[in-house]
Amino acid sequence: MAAWEMAIDFGTSNTTVAMRTATGAPEVVEISNSRYLPSVVYLEQDGALTGDGRVHMIETSR
Repeated sequence: MAAWEMAIDFGTSNTTVAMRTATGAPEVVEISNSRYLPSVVYLEQDGALTGDGRVHMIETSR
């Protein structure tokens, strides 16, 4: 078995990641205290904003 294995599910609304543990069992990775990240990407010339940061930007600009 490889040193580690990772699976990424890029969904229309959410993205999630799982890794295989040392015992071989899959485990969903938590990022920012959540198992799901919004599948949002915003690109500008000076960089990109993704996930929760972009969602927050959209919500506060209303």
